Amino acid sequence: MREEAALDNSPPAGKNSANLLRIYARRGLAVTLVLILIALFGGNYLRREHPYLIALILPAAAIAAGALAYALFKQLNSLPKQERSRRIAMFLLVLLLAAVVCEYSIVAAIERIHFVKYSALALFIFHTIYRPGSRLGSTVLLTLTFSVSIGVSEECTQFFLPGRVFDLRDLFLNASACLIGTLLAVTTSTPAQANLSAEQTFG
Repeated sequence: MREEAALDNSPPAGKNSANLLRIYARRGLAVTLVLILIALFGGNYLRREHPYLIALILPAAAIAAGALAYALFKQLNSLPKQERSRRIAMFLLVLLLAAVVCEYSIVAAIERIHFVKYSALALFIFHTIYRPGSRLGSTVLLTLTFSVSIGVSEECTQFFLPGRVFDLRDLFLNASACLIGTLLAVTTSTPAQANLSAEQTFG
């Protein structure tokens, strides 16, 4: 009886996956914000004095991407099969859109890094503040507001820093990346989680 009660009181798989994704998103958001500050105020110094540290960014990013991909997989896997297939298709379409933007709108390698950075930032912000069953539109608006504001603040700060240049093109690319990241986050959210839980309870 106790085992049955424990099973009945255990949270559904969808809730566990959402909590896991939120934990990873919070950590990813903190790391991304730190990296933005380091790049903004110490990027030139690091490239000049410690170039080997820059080389560590790629493996670190690969590890972070792997952890995030695992959390996203758990999140999508908690959805019904038909909904999961639809979300995966949407996710791939957004990735295709991101690839097109990178191919035709981005020239320098550093711009690609910025694009990935702000896409990740928006995705992390979304999954940090989003709760299953909450209003998706409000979360999207907050995500875009916060992420784009950070991008604008970073670019405007460069106007006052020696050796840095304010560039309207970078503002556009940062905003585009924030939009892509938000769209990716939407495809991995669970707006129907409350209804799904109700079906599991009363179905």
